[in-house]
Amino acid sequence: MRCVFPVPEGLSQREAQKQQLTQMTGVHEKSRRVLELLSSSPYGASLDILQKLRQARNLDEAIEDIADASLLLPNAKGDWFDGKACPATASAASPDKRPRARSRTNCVATAAEKKTPGDSRVQCMPHKKSQGEQHPSHCDGIRPCCHACSVSKTACVYSAPEGLTVRLAERDELSRVSKAYESSRQVLKLLCESADDATWEILQRLKDSEHFDDTIQSIADAALLLPLNGNDGEHCSYAAHILLPQITEPAIRDVFAKACRVLHEMGG
Repeated sequence: MRCVFPVPEGLSQREAQKQQLTQMTGVHEKSRRVLELLSSSPYGASLDILQKLRQARNLDEAIEDIADASLLLPNAKGDWFDGKACPATASAASPDKRPRARSRTNCVATAAEKKTPGDSRVQCMPHKKSQGEQHPSHCDGIRPCCHACSVSKTACVYSAPEGLTVRLAERDELSRVSKAYESSRQVLKLLCESADDATWEILQRLKDSEHFDDTIQSIADAALLLPLNGNDGEHCSYAAHILLPQITEPAIRDVFAKACRVLHEMGG
């Protein structure tokens, strides 16, 4: 499932892209937070979260509600989720919160492209942070260290590879965040539809992982290779117990991930 947010008319392509990136980052952070809660909470709390996800009519709304509720008690451990801490809707936790847009339609900005600074070179991170503060001069884009950072003796770090414009860098970031969100959502869907043994095996792998995001991606790729049908847990169990343990070396994992994507694009 590819999540595409509608954008208001009248925005340039770059403005629409930036808005998409902001929205996509938000939903990804929430889905990732729910996975963190599931893998780090005690058995009882994790079971409560899973039950809410499985009973939800809309998985995306349930993910958002749980993530929002957890932010009310950011330092709580274990017993933060008791059924009462998580409201039926996010608006119950914050009555003044504006209604959330739920549209999943592939809507794009219709306004003509305007001239924006999107085709300029990516500036270094120290320069971005110092805008409005004292800084010797603008970042000139020279690598590995721009003139401004050289004068101020500041570590010069770029957020995008050399040669990319601001527009292309933002597009690549949107693609990366979108992929990460789709992977985390796929794992949550897998947990909801798996047999109990496979569910706890997946959560244990997330808990024991040294690189949380890489583990999420590996599990999601394995799930794409064996798509689920209804509540049948046999495919989930096979993916969790047979396929996932084989994804140990980065090179093998990359090849496996590419094969998963090709099969998924071909229809499974």
